[in-house]
Amino acid sequence: MLKATARATTRSESAGDEAQSLNRSVVALVVATGVAGVAIAAAAAIEWQGEDLILLAVLAGFAAFTVRFDVSLLYQSRVSVTVVPILVAATIAGLPGVLVVAVTAELAVYLGRDKPFYKSVFNAGALLVSGAAYILVLRSFPIGNSVGEWPGILYPVVVGTLANFFVNSGLVACVIALGSKKPTVAVWRDNFSSLPPHYFLLGILVAGMVATYVSAGVATMALIFVPVVIVRFVIEVQQAYKDLQEAHQKILHLAYNDALTDLPNRQSFEERLTSAIDEASRTEERVAVVFLDLDQFKQVNDTMGHATGDHLLNCAAERLKRLIREGDGVARVGGDEFTLFFRDVKTVDEASRMAERVLSAFRKPWAIDGRELRSTASIGVAVYPEHGHDPRTLVKNADTAMYRVKNRGGNDYEQYAMQSSPMVALRNRSQRASERLTLHASV
Repeated sequence: MLKATARATTRSESAGDEAQSLNRSVVALVVATGVAGVAIAAAAAIEWQGEDLILLAVLAGFAAFTVRFDVSLLYQSRVSVTVVPILVAATIAGLPGVLVVAVTAELAVYLGRDKPFYKSVFNAGALLVSGAAYILVLRSFPIGNSVGEWPGILYPVVVGTLANFFVNSGLVACVIALGSKKPTVAVWRDNFSSLPPHYFLLGILVAGMVATYVSAGVATMALIFVPVVIVRFVIEVQQAYKDLQEAHQKILHLAYNDALTDLPNRQSFEERLTSAIDEASRTEERVAVVFLDLDQFKQVNDTMGHATGDHLLNCAAERLKRLIREGDGVARVGGDEFTLFFRDVKTVDEASRMAERVLSAFRKPWAIDGRELRSTASIGVAVYPEHGHDPRTLVKNADTAMYRVKNRGGNDYEQYAMQSSPMVALRNRSQRASERLTLHASV
């Protein structure tokens, strides 16, 4: 026992040391990236004029907005457009411009989302390093002073944007790989391999903004941001409207459906039955209403637990849904009670045959949690117009007929008899209500 404990302790200490070593590696990579980014930025000469400062202010504000509100390149895309103002700053103002815009963006995230500081430092450093890669690629092309000429600027900027993506995503993949102990290549493939086409589009946008700035100035370039802002808020409004619609539909569903079985509830059933009766009155046909109560359900609940009882109710609901035709209806109206109606019934005898079909389905055993259960049904039938002219009367009379079957031991069906005494029906309903109260109290 002591040896086993010692081995377990050794493994635990080893795992702890390994975790600490891994954390140190992650921290080292984060700090190294941040230091490298700051060093690269500090090495660059800063020669800004007034218009450059205005440009950087506009770009920094746009970057803060896009990162704060998760503005994506495409709807539901994982690619943020924050890289656009950063690369525009890199093209025109070099690494110092990247530093200003990237730090502003990360501050917006850090202050607005309670993001850990070390993550913001890493992200800012990664943006600086990837920005340096973008500038190196850009300077490798012989564009000279034609940085703002279109379309000559397009190809270098697109290639530089892709280089920026590969460097940035590579750094992020390294951190994820250290934390998850997965190969860096596998992490990159799983998380970033589908994104290069998105960055190709971002490169085109960057080139267009640079050309606009050089040819028309900051104010005109800033107008490009307006549609982005408008689209973002339009998406927000659309999403809010969609959420409201979904919430409204969910409330309606809960108002008209049983929470356990997802069948229509009593209110929904009566509304649909009213429509069926109205149609039958015009076509001079009948509507059969069936009231079904599970036999032995309380015993199943008491001996096997409520989870098994709920499973049985769901199985019964599925079996009933398979029995009805298009235009017919089924509902759960109580603990173990269900109602059905059948349209286009020609005769009273046909209604009885439908009840027989339902009863036969419930005489089959139930396979629940690897066990075979027996729970039959007591069924009462009422027919429009012979046994009532409105939903409540028909359901009440079918309930009365069902209870007569219940008193005989269940596992049968009976059609409502007009000669049934009102006092008998009242006594049956009172006794049934008492049983329902007992059932709900036990639940």
